[in-house]
Amino acid sequence: MRWHEHNPPPDSLPGLDFKTMNKLAAVNSVVSCAETSAFRGENRVTLRAGAGDASAPGGSNLFLKPALPSDTNPEHRYGKSSKVPSREDKKFGSQDNVKSIVNGEFANAWCLANEKRRTRLNAAAKTQAPTRNMTRAMEFVARAATEKIA
Repeated sequence: MRWHEHNPPPDSLPGLDFKTMNKLAAVNSVVSCAETSAFRGENRVTLRAGAGDASAPGGSNLFLKPALPSDTNPEHRYGKSSKVPSREDKKFGSQDNVKSIVNGEFANAWCLANEKRRTRLNAAAKTQAPTRNMTRAMEFVARAATEKIA
């Protein structure tokens, strides 16, 4: 068995535009499903097919390729220029350079910051949550869990 993509016949009509038909039905006070189906049967709207101006009959701008700057100017290059600094770089200064990223300086800075906070973090970890009124069943389950851990 082989997978074949659907290739519609070249002279086939475009599909129905359900979005437009539903909007027309709502504008014309069609409420129920049966009325909507009957309304669609009487008022068929198809999708516009083919390239061309949207105002032309049967034309749509959905199939036009977007114009890219490199289509008209072969010298156009995409990306950020390294010669001219951006506004953000001028205003705030270039904060990240490739060398610091490769060397892992951000990870080192994070470790140093947490070393300074270690005593507070350990104290917060040791504080116990406030106890609730426990039933005997809850106490038994908690005791069993602590025995399993230890």
